[in-house]
Amino acid sequence: MIYFDDFERTEDSDSIQAVIGRALIVGTRFENLCKHTYKLIVIQEKQIEYRMHKLLSDNPDAIDKVYNKFFDDTFGKFVSLLKSIKGLELPNDYADVLESAKNARNELVHSATIGLEGCIEIKLSEGIEILLSEIKKLVSMIAEGDYLISTLLTQMNKDEMLSPSHAESYKANIVNWVMEL
Repeated sequence: MIYFDDFERTEDSDSIQAVIGRALIVGTRFENLCKHTYKLIVIQEKQIEYRMHKLLSDNPDAIDKVYNKFFDDTFGKFVSLLKSIKGLELPNDYADVLESAKNARNELVHSATIGLEGCIEIKLSEGIEILLSEIKKLVSMIAEGDYLISTLLTQMNKDEMLSPSHAESYKANIVNWVMEL
């Protein structure tokens, strides 16, 4: 049957679906951090141009209108995760981490849960450990990207940084939170 007809819930399937839900939260957070960081960079670059034009303009109100529209369009406009990551123009090592996190997020969102509606333990029976292992691997990759983009955004905001010794525990805490059954 094509229609969704398996609405059985058990404690085990609810636990597994909670893991999947928390994994999706982590993936969404990573995506939004990348998009906001990219938009912040675009805005910061444009603000320099804006200030210069305003100083040199005979009609500063017209300049305000043009730039206000740009800022509204930038924040209101959809930007893909791929464009956001590429737009950050990071060195290859860092870009590779974000690219891996993006791929893990995409796999998690678009394919990891295909066919898992309803009572998961009946559908997977012996494959639950494989599913959880795969989710853990994907979340670990996303957590790596989350740490990197959080660090970049923290530096840009001139906020207090986590010490490098906390990097591994930060990522482990994300994975542990997601994987808790």
